[in-house]
Amino acid sequence: FLVNWYPSDTPNSVEERPPDPPVVSL
Repeated sequence: FLVNWYPSDTPNSVEERPPDPPVVSL
């Protein structure tokens, strides 16, 4: 469910949200 909550398809979301989940590292 982490992938769904933190999709790597939206770079904007990653920049706005802090890299808390390990999904970002992957």
